[in-house]
Amino acid sequence: MYQILHTTVLFSGILNSMKLNIRQKHIFFILGSTAIIYALIVGYILVISSRNQNAALERNAQLETKHTAAKLSELLTTEMQLVTTLGQSMGVYENMTENEWQDLFIDMMKKVEERNSHLFALWCGVELSAYVPGHTNPGRRQLAVWHERGELKIGNHVKGLEGDSPLYGIARRSDNGCVWEPYLDKAEGVEERIMMISVVAPIRDSKGRFAGVAGSDIGLRQLQKMVEELKPIEGSLACVVSHGGIVAAHTMTDFINKRLEDVFPGEVELHELYQRVARGDEFSYIRFDEKGEQHTVFFCPIYIGETEAPWSMSLSVPLAVIHEASKRTIRLILIFSVLGFIVLATILLLVSNSISRPIMRMTQSLNRLADGEMSDDLTLQMATGDELEEMANALNFSLTGLNSKARFAKAIGDGVYDCELELLSERDALGQSLIQMRDNLRRASDKEAVRRSDAERAAWANAGHARFGELLRQHSDDLQKLCDGVVAEMANYVGVNQVGLFLQADEPDERGEMHYELHSTFAWNRKKHMRKDIGEGEGLVGACVLERAPIYMTDVPDNYITITSGLGEASPRCLLLVPLKTDDEVVGVIELASFRVLEPHETDFIERVADSMAGTIRSVKVNARTRELLEQSQVQAEEMKAQEEEMRQNMEELQATQEEIARKTEEISGFVNSIQSASFVVEYDTNGTVIDVNEAYLLLAGKSRSDVIGKHHSDWLTLTPEQQQGYSEFWDDLRAGHSRKQRTLVTLQGREVELLEVYIPVHDGDGHVIKVMKLGFRQSEFEKNK
Repeated sequence: MYQILHTTVLFSGILNSMKLNIRQKHIFFILGSTAIIYALIVGYILVISSRNQNAALERNAQLETKHTAAKLSELLTTEMQLVTTLGQSMGVYENMTENEWQDLFIDMMKKVEERNSHLFALWCGVELSAYVPGHTNPGRRQLAVWHERGELKIGNHVKGLEGDSPLYGIARRSDNGCVWEPYLDKAEGVEERIMMISVVAPIRDSKGRFAGVAGSDIGLRQLQKMVEELKPIEGSLACVVSHGGIVAAHTMTDFINKRLEDVFPGEVELHELYQRVARGDEFSYIRFDEKGEQHTVFFCPIYIGETEAPWSMSLSVPLAVIHEASKRTIRLILIFSVLGFIVLATILLLVSNSISRPIMRMTQSLNRLADGEMSDDLTLQMATGDELEEMANALNFSLTGLNSKARFAKAIGDGVYDCELELLSERDALGQSLIQMRDNLRRASDKEAVRRSDAERAAWANAGHARFGELLRQHSDDLQKLCDGVVAEMANYVGVNQVGLFLQADEPDERGEMHYELHSTFAWNRKKHMRKDIGEGEGLVGACVLERAPIYMTDVPDNYITITSGLGEASPRCLLLVPLKTDDEVVGVIELASFRVLEPHETDFIERVADSMAGTIRSVKVNARTRELLEQSQVQAEEMKAQEEEMRQNMEELQATQEEIARKTEEISGFVNSIQSASFVVEYDTNGTVIDVNEAYLLLAGKSRSDVIGKHHSDWLTLTPEQQQGYSEFWDDLRAGHSRKQRTLVTLQGREVELLEVYIPVHDGDGHVIKVMKLGFRQSEFEKNK
């Protein structure tokens, strides 16, 4: 592309230096450049077309190889799945007798052989050590089923008594089955020997141990047929190579059962064909045949089930055939390119004549116009029906518009900004520039007027802020004077007719809600619904408090408010309510009513003054409240002094009481310790279950606390028949709050112990029995203490 541009620029410079007219330039420049560009483009197309066609044919051959490899993989995988399924079926019958599993396996293989007529033989080798109990020596039972002269033959014999054959060893070591290398064999009904393979899958018992192999013998006729049909390009040669490098099928049958070095002499080691086929690589390379012709050889892997020994599909494509097809395409492109250039040159010459003659006429008119001539004979009459006619009409139209633009420019210079100019079109740049100049001058004049107005409003607002700031400072110690002065000054300075100021009440109303009181007014006179007290959210004032935002209305309800004078009364046209906010707290609302509509700068000024008022009003209220609290604190200090003396006397009495309680507590603690050490103490709930016991009882019983807690009262008692009859009444009396005393014979540590027991109900604060405490004494100790 760079060369094309460079050549075009160079050619253009040469023509310009020759001072040719437009027709000559058309012929030499356009036609010459077109010839050069045309030749370069055609050459580029030929190269790219040839290259793309060669690549497309090679890609097609590679895709055909992959497609055939996938079909072969599917075919062989199906055979592997058939044998794998047969082997899995045989692995679950190891517990049968030898005759039973032999008959069963033969019957299974016969059914499979009958349903799959393409199989030459179906066989299995069963390890005797896995299926025959007590057999530990090498050897396997070989069972086979095959067709011979139209009949189904059965083979049954023992093999491998002296060890495994190499092929059987390969099958034994493979977890996912394997395919034995192709071999020539004579099949029933076929005179010559044919290529065959054996597909083998392991048999495993129910515990996953190796128990033998199942296999099928398959002819490779279908593989050979698929290979012979694979001819994407004339002269292609295809073959199927096994994992071990044996040719299983080939377009040329002489190479069948040959090895890779026989088919590709001198290329096996150079391109590592055995290793790459064994790894399952997909690759290609360029080779030369015995005639010295180039071939592209493609190898694509063929995966068989889950085996680890892939085969490979190979296709050799002659490059000479591919190049010949490209040459035919190039010849056709060249022929049509030459014919096309001849037609193009003829058309360019005709178009050049039709363009150059009208352009010469327009050039003459433009030269006269450039000299300032404005005569009628400058206009051009053309009826070519193309752009040249449009150019002539545009020139004529431009001459008409020049006069109107001159008049428009003169009016603007005189300061007349409302004059109009009709544009020649939407693309009339000169006219649009003149109109834009008029608009800019008009906007500049309007901006100057706005600037003067803004300056006047800013000066008015600054003066107002100063006046209200001074007013707020003068009355910072008197809230009422402050409010009266603010509303009066607001009405006079802003020029409104009525002003009212509502402030937040210091205390909630009788309903416990905050409300706002009308604190100061100016020229205020309501006819209806006159109120001095407004709650939050009630009316416009309450709504202003609740929303914490100004409310501006120009459509005031008829009966909301009236402005009265000596001549009559009327409703205002404008109403403004502004909240007095400080720290998100609304301390009040200022309400203004006017016959005229307030300007935006006036409402902004009122809102700013309201912010200043809010802080000042809050400070005044805080100061007043501070003075009030100071007075209250002085009175409370005197009261606290008297109360302090009274508290001192109470503390002395409390100390004496605490000393008495401590003495009583010590006496009770000594009494309880005495009981714990002198008796056996057990606590029961109201159902007779032990909930606590002291150490003396645990020593007597010879048990741990966990053995006793949760036991019932009767678990260790030896009751007489009379005691058993009264046992329920005994616990009813205790639950009723009556104490009981009795002698009890208890069996503890294998001996009977007679105890004197006292049962005492324990009450809560409401007088209900919550538990029962038992104090027990040995009879001998009790008599001694007595």
